[in-house]
Amino acid sequence: MNSTHRNLLKTALASALALASAPRAQHGLPPVVDGAAIVTDKLNEKADLSGTFVDDSGNPVRLADLATTARPTLINLGFYNCPGVCSTVLNSLLEKLDESELVPGRDFDLITISFDHKEDWELAFQKRQTYVGVATRANDDQKPEWTESWRFLTGDADTIRSLTESLGWGFRYDERNSINHDHPPVVVLLTADGTISRYLDTRDAPASSFRRAVIQASDGKVGSFLERIWVTCMTFDPTTHRYSVTAMTIMRIGGVLFVVALTTLLLVLWRRERRRSATPAHA
Repeated sequence: MNSTHRNLLKTALASALALASAPRAQHGLPPVVDGAAIVTDKLNEKADLSGTFVDDSGNPVRLADLATTARPTLINLGFYNCPGVCSTVLNSLLEKLDESELVPGRDFDLITISFDHKEDWELAFQKRQTYVGVATRANDDQKPEWTESWRFLTGDADTIRSLTESLGWGFRYDERNSINHDHPPVVVLLTADGTISRYLDTRDAPASSFRRAVIQASDGKVGSFLERIWVTCMTFDPTTHRYSVTAMTIMRIGGVLFVVALTTLLLVLWRRERRRSATPAHA
């Protein structure tokens, strides 16, 4: 490869790196209904997983022990006596699991936690039985193996508050009505090291966006090679809860394709030049 070829390659690589390192759009928050319960943007901050909760069998468990370091963790907060939105969130979550072909316990850890400190493990057990039943019916009456890893937890007020504050997930008790607490309808996705990666409203986000969010949180450990590349080129639109290709993204993709094409051309020229040099001159 001569000096001209090398200079062309250096220029192309520098251009592509500049495009790839350009600032990305900030990941915002999905809108919160009614405006009473607030989600505070804490993306890229660490969640407090140090608390000890009680599982649906009545046993104390450390949240850090349930959120493995091998894959992302999806935390679904609500309360078990909720007469409305909590069930809607759980139902839509199950739909997204089916449509996205993601498997809890393999692709991510799934943990449901009540933020109402007055609820106990027996109520958590009943809720778990209900939703294992829902998942079983949706699976042609065959109980999915992944439901064994789905945990339903309760905790004391301080432990719950420490977790929710670290997640930026706000809620408000209705002291007059124990089944009318106010809270945002979003789940929180953590990376394998406990960093807050995404807030998602599973009721509105399509299964494709749910899948891509998990792929991003898992640092490419989920999904095909091409799918992982595609996800890195997309940005999340908090108003539509979808991933979209922005103008800057198109420029990045174009830059990468340009480098690939130029590198291929230079390799062809280099091989041709080597063959020509290796061919003995005719007398």
